[in-house]
Amino acid sequence: MFSILSTWLKHRRDRAELESLDRHELDAIAHDIGLAPGELEDLVDKATSPERLMRMLEALQMDPAKLAKAPPVVRDLQRLCGHCGATHECQHALDTGTAQARYPEFCINAGTLTALRDDNKKTAR
Repeated sequence: MFSILSTWLKHRRDRAELESLDRHELDAIAHDIGLAPGELEDLVDKATSPERLMRMLEALQMDPAKLAKAPPVVRDLQRLCGHCGATHECQHALDTGTAQARYPEFCINAGTLTALRDDNKKTAR
């Protein structure tokens, strides 16, 4: 229960911070992170835990530090994750240890994650 309340409060603070910006500041921030202002507002409204994406990367045995060398890919993963409608299914798969086998069934980033995994396997050889 505390974690739900904590998440809700953080979301409210994030939304209030976003609403305190003037249009120019919002546009500049959105531009800096490669999003349209409307996409940034959507991400805040539909915010999901960034830890979930990190946990998925770990479940797929991918190195987040290695991915950080490709900021556009990371931004795209984060953007899509933020618009995901399967957060409960994702969380359940992560919590039960079935994410590696099941992510293609529900993950909006499945195509990119699979391509990255395949590429990672090729470079590991």
